Amino acid sequence: DLGWTIYATEGTSEFLNDHDIPTIRVSKIGKGERDTVSLITAGKINLVINTPTNTASHSRDGLTIRRTAVECGVTCLTSLDTANAFLTCAQNAETTQLSVVDIARVNTFLNFV
Repeated sequence: DLGWTIYATEGTSEFLNDHDIPTIRVSKIGKGERDTVSLITAGKINLVINTPTNTASHSRDGLTIRRTAVECGVTCLTSLDTANAFLTCAQNAETTQLSVVDIARVNTFLNFV
């Protein structure tokens, strides 16, 4: 709904497409010319959502994706709860007055809440 282009590997792409969320399918790392890491390093990706998994191959790929995102200055979210909160804020950004709150300053945070 936000007009963003979503790139996703096979399983995620199929899931999202099955739920009427269009995606552009990309290759796993090292499995094609247009893979996740090459898109990040080329500056084609502005936000990465990569949730860690328990399998060894996925862990290595996920670590590489997250590290590449950090090295390239691309925001990387590793939790679906965080991604959901981010998207909720993004959807409401045009209609809601938003401000940054420094949660390190407890008094400011408590007064905000």
